[in-house]
Amino acid sequence: MILFVIIIILLIFNTKNTPQAPVASKTDSTKVLQIIKDTSTVKVNVISKPDSVQNRPPKIKLNKEYTKPKGTFTDPRDSQTYKWVRIGKQIWMAENLAYKADKGCWAYDNNIANVEVYGYLYEWETAINVCPAGWHLPNMDAFKLLRNSVGFYDAIGNLKSINGWTSHNREKPESDQYGFTALPAGAHSLYNEFHGIGGRAFWWSSTSIDSIYAWYFEVADYPIGVGDHPKLNAFSVRCLKD
Repeated sequence: MILFVIIIILLIFNTKNTPQAPVASKTDSTKVLQIIKDTSTVKVNVISKPDSVQNRPPKIKLNKEYTKPKGTFTDPRDSQTYKWVRIGKQIWMAENLAYKADKGCWAYDNNIANVEVYGYLYEWETAINVCPAGWHLPNMDAFKLLRNSVGFYDAIGNLKSINGWTSHNREKPESDQYGFTALPAGAHSLYNEFHGIGGRAFWWSSTSIDSIYAWYFEVADYPIGVGDHPKLNAFSVRCLKD
């Protein structure tokens, strides 16, 4: 019985004299307390808190030129300068491409003077690779986004250049409201015929259907059109920024 009482007293004494682990202050915003315990001691290591700037995600460096609503771009291949415009979240060339490709490339009516206004007409296999570095041929989803960005039902007038059209939609007159400046460049058919200048604008998309057909985007005097045509037809190209 006496031995049992002595053990109880010793346990109470050791409990009162056991070192207590320090507690980090909730108000200390510059230091972090790291507690390391073993069977006999308590160590407190003070570690500097990382600079909050170092914890931030890296900033994405944007080309300041393309943060503007519009500007110009020079194709390094031939020094041709093009206007570009920001529409919604997209950056479009505001002119048809006028780069002379080695093949699959036509001037309307084989008249080089038409290239200065309307650009070249390209067969699809040429069109998918003809845009300069940093730009690409848009797919159909990109064209549909463009149509929605300028007002689905008003896209006809909003995309068309103010001048150059011989056919008109009285309800949706040409306004070029967003600076896209759609020009009626016409097309070249696989039967070696030119048609549509002044009244219709066709642009190839990069969306292929099969080995023969691909999707295109059209602006004329009726609602915005999308459709498929043989890849051997030649249409205009509008490049989209990567």
